[in-house]
Amino acid sequence: MSHRPIAIFDFDGTLTRCDSLLPFLRQAQPVILFWLRLPFYLAMWMCYKLRLAPADRTKAAILSTVLKGKREVECRAMGQRFVPAIESILRPEALRCLEWHRSEGHRLVLLTASLLPCVEPWAEKTGFHTVIATLPEIKSGILTGRFEGNNCKGKEKIHRLDRALPHWRDSISYGYGDSPSDRPLLSLCTHSRPYRLEIVDSSV
Repeated sequence: MSHRPIAIFDFDGTLTRCDSLLPFLRQAQPVILFWLRLPFYLAMWMCYKLRLAPADRTKAAILSTVLKGKREVECRAMGQRFVPAIESILRPEALRCLEWHRSEGHRLVLLTASLLPCVEPWAEKTGFHTVIATLPEIKSGILTGRFEGNNCKGKEKIHRLDRALPHWRDSISYGYGDSPSDRPLLSLCTHSRPYRLEIVDSSV
């Protein structure tokens, strides 16, 4: 086994008190546009809930309203401006848990279905060593409004983690997630805490 344990965190609902998509949409566009587009966002959400559209297509359609046609550098800047909003919705216990893993010298991994440019600036500031997230499709430096590859959710999280850190299964691992889609990953971790976030005693 590797001598360095790994702590793997989901983002929305695990590290945060709520989903970060709506706060991002509010910040990423003028207020009037947000309210004009809100019926579309709600309609897409209902289509997903009624299983009329898959999650990846729904999310891509919603995010494309603020990201399609943007330059890569503009998208990165939007993520940087979003950092304070993320910090305002973090769970206090999440920060304590992160700090414990950091103090123990563990490798911190953020593994999320959120779009990479939206969470990467915060993750880098917070001290995550690895950030794995849904990737926007970029052509000639411009976002197309589609995803590159699959939405980083469910079993796709395992595939992406295996590619990014091929030997992670040889290490002691701590998994944190809040939804049923996180269960496949959590089942592979040495220690896991679904639906709640707390420090795990490695002696157990």
